[in-house]
Amino acid sequence: MKLKNINYKSAAFFGILTLVLSLIQGAFGLIISAAYPGQFPALTPVQALVSAPLIGGFLGYFFAIIVIWIYNFVARKGYPISWEVDKK
Repeated sequence: MKLKNINYKSAAFFGILTLVLSLIQGAFGLIISAAYPGQFPALTPVQALVSAPLIGGFLGYFFAIIVIWIYNFVARKGYPISWEVDKK
């Protein structure tokens, strides 16, 4: 079985995963900055819970699309991922 083409809809999974992980990271950042106010730079709730996750989610989706595009280009040239084992 050879994987010759990856659907671009699968990039949405990586975008959503990055969005959720960035949201969790922002929540932890708020907790830590509240617990240790002098140790970390000022972090507003809008930055931690809105701006960072949206930018992170977009970048995760964008880079997943680029990786899928590169793989599809290389696979069309004759180098797909294969699960077949040649026995000699």
